[in-house]
Amino acid sequence: MSRVIYDSSAVDRYISELSKREAEVTRERAINNYIKEVPYLVFKWGGMLLILGIFVWILGHAISNAQSYQKIIKNENLNTFNYGDNQFTNDTSKDHVIDVEELLANNNSVSEVFPTIEEPAQSVDSVRDYYIFDTVPFVGKYFNEVIIGRTFDAPNSPPTLEYCYVNIAQSNGTSIKVDFISIDQDGRFVHDLDEEISKSVSVPLHELKQARSKCTI
Repeated sequence: MSRVIYDSSAVDRYISELSKREAEVTRERAINNYIKEVPYLVFKWGGMLLILGIFVWILGHAISNAQSYQKIIKNENLNTFNYGDNQFTNDTSKDHVIDVEELLANNNSVSEVFPTIEEPAQSVDSVRDYYIFDTVPFVGKYFNEVIIGRTFDAPNSPPTLEYCYVNIAQSNGTSIKVDFISIDQDGRFVHDLDEEISKSVSVPLHELKQARSKCTI
């Protein structure tokens, strides 16, 4: 009985080479598919990061507004005085005009209406000035109002001096005044604001400039 032996090494090498080629083709297709998906992945993750950034910005803005919110309560005291048949209400938020002639006509004596008050003796050279101060609300970290002052020589005269400023409270119980604008007989003068002033009062320069923009003179 004879036995035949076949050499299949060539077939084995062919099959091995064919397998390597198929593996290389598969890897190349996977790379091409990944390259095609890159723009989609970029837009996908970029959109998610953008939405997340907007959410964080809105949340931070809301927290900042909540921390900077200040509630100001004004108490208005109303005092009522009766003089004869006339009734006057003293409202601290408004100005009133009193008709002195009518008031005198409806009362029997001047002393009942205007009690005598002894005023201290004044020298001939003394000068009496009249002042009016208005406040403009301001939402800031170091102060919450801007003050506008006016000086008059007489009640019905035009102001001789107008000025706008802020008072900045200090930790030792004192306050520092920072002038913004002043108007006198020489004209309108805007005070300079720089980093030196900002450091001296420990208030950021941008906050001082924002407060100065509230001056209405």
